[in-house]
Amino acid sequence: MHFGQRSPGIVPDIILQGGEVIEGYEIIHTPGHTPGSICLYDRESQDLITGDTVFSDGGFGRYDFPGGSRDLLTESLKKLSELKVERLYPGHGVPAMQNGERIIKGAVTLIQSGYG
Repeated sequence: MHFGQRSPGIVPDIILQGGEVIEGYEIIHTPGHTPGSICLYDRESQDLITGDTVFSDGGFGRYDFPGGSRDLLTESLKKLSELKVERLYPGHGVPAMQNGERIIKGAVTLIQSGYG
């Protein structure tokens, strides 16, 4: 399979809506990069697994895929900016072991500035 090629179809075992807690991680629905994007948040450790929503350099995921939305991604980033985050684990690149909140707030500022 290569970039842009459609998946033959995968049937999920469960559908996550957001708000569920699985093994200590709160599921946060963060549409924008894709309609079904999620992040996993551990309130106790302040760890956030972000997938392709936000990266440790303050960038954010593409939204030009089918189903992607700049407006939804902006709202998702704003939602994440309300969390207490120390460590950020993105789907690409190196993790940020500190200042997760600052990184997320920077991504909000960046997307609102018209970048991307």
